[in-house]
Amino acid sequence: MEHVGHVAATLEPFVQHYGVFAVSLVLAFESLGAPVPGETLLIFASALAHRGEMSLPALLIFAWAGSVLGDNIGYLIGKTICRATITRYGGKIGLTDARISAVEETFLRYGPATVLFARFFPILRQLNGIVAGALGTGQRCGLEHGCLLLPIFPRTRPQPLTSPTT
Repeated sequence: MEHVGHVAATLEPFVQHYGVFAVSLVLAFESLGAPVPGETLLIFASALAHRGEMSLPALLIFAWAGSVLGDNIGYLIGKTICRATITRYGGKIGLTDARISAVEETFLRYGPATVLFARFFPILRQLNGIVAGALGTGQRCGLEHGCLLLPIFPRTRPQPLTSPTT
């Protein structure tokens, strides 16, 4: 429990100083696969919004924008760097052209379901854009499904903090 208090104490001045821009930036880095506390930050920011210290509509918009930005940068990284690396060195670790083609076909067939499924699991969510780019699935799939699904589940969608009524 001490760890949670330490994280909150570290995040509070950062979020209070930079506001929704901090949330957007951290969520963008988290979408790139960086080990940053995006979910924790979003929950903390939602508590600040509940206390009236941050605008809830702005928080939702900036959380969505940061996540979409991170996913699309990840897509471009996957398309340019990862694809070339897999093509060049994949055979050395068992990623043959046949295996890559099978994964691409599956991803293309179940693309929307894959993106939706990945939104609910931390590591999958963080690497979704990079994997889509590396597989060459086309950015349209990633943009459409990422942009449409993020408002449903931008990261962790906490319920407003309410006190129990008796």
